[in-house]
Amino acid sequence: MRRIFYVGLFAAFPAYAAEPVELHGYAKATASVGFTDPVVLEGLSRLQLDASGRQGPADFRATIDLDLSASGADPGDPSDRDAELSLLPVELKVGLHPRYFDLVVGKQYVFWGQTDWANPTDLFTPWDYVNISNELEDYRIAPWAARATGYFGDASLDLVWVPVPLPHAMGLDAMAGDEIGLSEPDLPPRDVAHGDLGARISALFLGFDASLMAFHGMDKRPGMSMSFDPLAMPSLVLTPSYGMLNAVGGDFSRAIGSQLLLKVEAANYWTEDLVGDDPTVRNPELASVAGLTWVPHPAFNITVQGTSNHLWAYDADADVQALQALGDPDPQVDPVDAWGLVERVAWTWQDTPSLSVVGVQGLPDGDHFELGYASWRAADGLTVLAGVLLFGGPDDTRFGAMKSERRAFTEVKYAF
Repeated sequence: MRRIFYVGLFAAFPAYAAEPVELHGYAKATASVGFTDPVVLEGLSRLQLDASGRQGPADFRATIDLDLSASGADPGDPSDRDAELSLLPVELKVGLHPRYFDLVVGKQYVFWGQTDWANPTDLFTPWDYVNISNELEDYRIAPWAARATGYFGDASLDLVWVPVPLPHAMGLDAMAGDEIGLSEPDLPPRDVAHGDLGARISALFLGFDASLMAFHGMDKRPGMSMSFDPLAMPSLVLTPSYGMLNAVGGDFSRAIGSQLLLKVEAANYWTEDLVGDDPTVRNPELASVAGLTWVPHPAFNITVQGTSNHLWAYDADADVQALQALGDPDPQVDPVDAWGLVERVAWTWQDTPSLSVVGVQGLPDGDHFELGYASWRAADGLTVLAGVLLFGGPDDTRFGAMKSERRAFTEVKYAF
């Protein structure tokens, strides 16, 4: 029934557009091999249709993916026919754009902040680390939202409401084993009081592109509660738990000469564990990012950022004792202060071959994530791409828990 609704909505929107409806998209085939034992091969064929149109101050956009995916642990077994057909709405939104404000309702991407990949103020649109690749719809998940933006000269006010927030897709199944089980996630109630709500004021001030924001909603990062029964198997069961979060923060950027761009972003988070004595709930935290983007040539740019996370009202020894009392014999807890690096390099040679690399490293935990791919525009609309996705670090860290998702991939894509 849900797929019929998506198709009907996609087909009905163009009837309201006075101007010709624009239809474009792409078709692609992707193959990947996982760095696992046993080796896992996966394939994906996708057809994306993207329709948009306008009537006066109103417009619409509908983007839908039709995916046929297949995987197998033993590609030499002719009986392996594990395949799945899925219809995925990427964006389905309608907008109203009179002179001084925009109102957009529907499934849409909502991005806040100006730094790259690590964005303390970007709290509405969850990440999808499981399916991450070079396509936006594979590494971010557009929520259903209502967004109103008013414009006042060089300033703007952005208001966002997400009635049913979604958590990050983290691939937590990799934490399960013979002695550790993983139960269904514990999410906040699905009601108006537990939706995401935020406001952001942006302005140009003394050469700075700056903004201030406030947010109330679901923390997309999981905490972990646990139960221990020595007579059961598995004896330890983990439950990803998602609490509520309040945050205030801001960001700014400024050009330095003709080749450098300075970016700074920070936010302070208040979680449900305000005093820091509950080891199953994330602690209140100050997250900040600062870095430079260097553009020595229009075809080349490099970004380097430093990240910092400081936990407030936190006693690591108390957390260890509490986790031991819950049945964890050797608990690993977060450090009070953590740092990291983010690097991004993009290079295009005469609009044909290109290279893109993103790296995120966490310190002192040592977890890390890297995504790199090279592409070649073989003909008009036709692109060939090859890349690699890596996760690493201790098993209980954000990226270390996802080592089973490491893979190399290649694709052929035709855009129309």
